[in-house]
Parts: sequence; C-alpha cells; structure tokens
Amino acid sequence: MCLDEGYINGKGLQVHHIIPIRKNEDLILEDDNLITLCPMHHQLVEGKKKYISYLYRLAKTPPGI
Repeated sequence: MCLDEGYINGKGLQVHHIIPIRKNEDLILEDDNLITLCPMHHQLVEGKKKYISYLYRLAKTPPGI
C-alpha cells in the first residue's frame, strides 16, 4: 500500500492475510492470500472487508507497474 501511495517503506513490515484465517483456515499459507504491509496500513485494513479486492489487486501487481 505504501508503494501504491508513492513511497517505499521497509520498516517493521508485517504479513497480512487478505481473507482472515478465522474465515478460511485453508488459506493460511496460500501466497495469493498474503500481502506485506507496514504496521500503519496493516492496522488500517485489519478486519475491513472493503479492502479485500484492493489488497488482492496489489498482491498480484508487480511493483513498478
């Protein structure tokens, strides 16, 4: 999300499950369901359905495109 907003942040990165584990345990290690986020963005999107399609798009788009 940082890169999508125009800056690079490599500090304190965290892995976020786009579809929460409690909703679908089968996706716990699926690469397509994981995205790396800074702590601020991780807190912003945690538990909010409105970000799911946006995060999937970001996770599948190579950086710089």
